[in-house]
Amino acid sequence: MGKTIYSEVFKKKVLKEVMPPKCRDVRVVADEVSMPYATLHGWRKREIEAILENQEQTRKFEAELNKIGRKQKDQKPLSPRVLMAIAMVEVLVLIVFILIILKVWG
Repeated sequence: MGKTIYSEVFKKKVLKEVMPPKCRDVRVVADEVSMPYATLHGWRKREIEAILENQEQTRKFEAELNKIGRKQKDQKPLSPRVLMAIAMVEVLVLIVFILIILKVWG
C-alpha cells in the first residue's frame, strides 16, 4: 500500500485540533479523520519543536540586545544607524512572536 500524502491545508486543520488552545487528544483526532496516530503525533511533535526553536532564537536576540544595552552605559551615545539597527531587530523579534502566536492559535 502506498504512502498517503496529505495537503498542507488538511495538516494545518488537524494540527489546530491538537495544539493549543484546543489541545485535543491526538489519538481521538487521528481516529476522527481516519489517519494513523503515529503520523499526527509526528506532525505535532515537529510543530512543537519548531515553536520551541523560534522561542530559543528570540531569547538569543533578546540576550544580545541586553548585552548591547549594558555596553551602552559605558560608552558614548550610539549613532542613529546603530539605533535603527537595534529597532529593526526589536521589530523582527515582535514579528517572530506574532508568527508563533498565529501558527499556534491561527
